[in-house]
Amino acid sequence: MIDVSYVILNWKTPDLTSQAIESIRKHEKTVPYEIIVVDNASGDGSVETLASRFPWARIIASPRNLGFAGGNNLGARHARGEMVLLFNSDAYEIEETLPTLMRLLGRDRKGKIITCTLLNPDGSIQPGAFAFPTLWSMFLESLSSRSRLEAERRAAQNGMQEDLHRVGWVSGALVFLAREDFERVGGMDESIFMYAEDIDFARRAESVGLLCYYTSLVRAVHIGGGSINAASVRSLILTDNGRIGYWRKWHGQLSAAALRSIFAWRSFLRMAGFSILGLLPRRAAERRKARMHATGLSILLGVRDARDFA
Repeated sequence: MIDVSYVILNWKTPDLTSQAIESIRKHEKTVPYEIIVVDNASGDGSVETLASRFPWARIIASPRNLGFAGGNNLGARHARGEMVLLFNSDAYEIEETLPTLMRLLGRDRKGKIITCTLLNPDGSIQPGAFAFPTLWSMFLESLSSRSRLEAERRAAQNGMQEDLHRVGWVSGALVFLAREDFERVGGMDESIFMYAEDIDFARRAESVGLLCYYTSLVRAVHIGGGSINAASVRSLILTDNGRIGYWRKWHGQLSAAALRSIFAWRSFLRMAGFSILGLLPRRAAERRKARMHATGLSILLGVRDARDFA
């Protein structure tokens, strides 16, 4: 009998994925589980490496990169557990997790999507549960993502101390729910390659009465940027495209165009700011960021094709 199926995506991160699997094996002692690793066409020997390290795990080699949504859907289709736990390859457990998550899910083990407290490697709290975004919140984030993250970190610390706190959507780094509920929602939208599929999933789940919750009773570490460097052109493009695609789906073309304008304004301001800072000695990082936002701006304005970079 298997109660929980972990689904872990791997894309050229065999060592991080190994760390995630080892942490599960170390801490989970009481709840029967299986681990399913979906390799998103890494082409770097990841499949062979992981299969040799963990012959008891189920390794699924996708012939093409399905993205976050498609990879998780593939893993969930092979799951045998009553519950599914989507777990990032750059996350790892620091304590036993499953008994508490199963208790919080309730006796019938259905009707909720749960995430836990996510920590940065230094032990600080990482935002992992959010209200649904608005154009205004996107505009504020474009002005200062650091301020937004700090506000969300304080909310995670101060406003979510009860066993279960109702939220709009939860980070895809750790998502726990019944496999039946995952299937009822229809899985993740594979038209959103990355960086908004978790928001879309929560929105569709809410439409069928399946709500998202955050708990402070369980903790896990999420490194972040394990597969894709967050300070890269590819990450910027995938993030912008994912959010614009989500906005178009749920709010229409006009609203999506407004969001695109917000992102273009953000990239213009950051390109200008980093360019000025880059004039100073020993500021190579700022010069790279200026080039990154210049590329992002050119794509948002339609001057260059995102497929050349993503």
